[in-house]
Amino acid sequence: MKGFGTYTWFGYVADFGERLKAIRQAGFDTVFTFWDRVMGEADAPLEEHVMMAKNAGLVLENAHLPYYGCNVLWKDCADADSLMKIYEDGILTAGRCGPKTLVIHPCEVFPPADGFFDAMTDHMRKLVDLASENGIRLAFENLGENDTVRRLLHIFDNEPMAGLCFDSGHNNLAAGNDFSLLEEFSGRIFALHIHDNDGMKDQHLLPYSAGCVIDWKKEYEALSSCAFEGSLMLEACYPVDYDSLEGNEMYYVNPSYPMEDWLRDAAGACEKIYSEKSDTR
Repeated sequence: MKGFGTYTWFGYVADFGERLKAIRQAGFDTVFTFWDRVMGEADAPLEEHVMMAKNAGLVLENAHLPYYGCNVLWKDCADADSLMKIYEDGILTAGRCGPKTLVIHPCEVFPPADGFFDAMTDHMRKLVDLASENGIRLAFENLGENDTVRRLLHIFDNEPMAGLCFDSGHNNLAAGNDFSLLEEFSGRIFALHIHDNDGMKDQHLLPYSAGCVIDWKKEYEALSSCAFEGSLMLEACYPVDYDSLEGNEMYYVNPSYPMEDWLRDAAGACEKIYSEKSDTR
């Protein structure tokens, strides 16, 4: 690993360019963005993400395809066809002017009880083929359990453009401080989502936050054994009680804690992870 980065959403509503500038000023090297056209008003058109990051002194290392409603991929239906068109557009756009790695969910959190694994893998096969044709790597993210992504990765054993996005917080909920997923696919890690939680809820908190239980020394040792050349990438945000918003995100109010201070805390958490071993970046 080299350097560290963050997701461009971290709990603060601000102009996309201002967020990028603040991220760089806090000491980050890389970012990842949400690769969905509906976010154009909050962020920027997809075609501008790479250049805006570069202008801020950052590298857009990867991006995340939309995931709301992705359980429809476990069926052959009109909704799945509609979502596939969004994914296909995202892959083609990335091939023209975006990051060369896209993260995708094989399900929302858990596989749908009325879904079919074969239907999902058929959809993923089409996306992997399209991604390969356009020089894009697809990183399947581990979610509420690790079996689905493990099965999926084995199906694509011989596909160099299909790999894993390892999510530390999700792994903590599914397997605690067991990092066998990293060990099993050590040569196929395409992206990281680094965040912490209390082992019971997907909180997306900074590593080492109060009440959180990930063993970062153990995780860093596991990551250091992987053939991963990207950055330590945060997917953490200032603590937000999304349940209390009850769908009224339009009324979201920024935290009173300054954005710049939170970003410095976030950069410090990354530095602390790197300090877990003597061979830091």
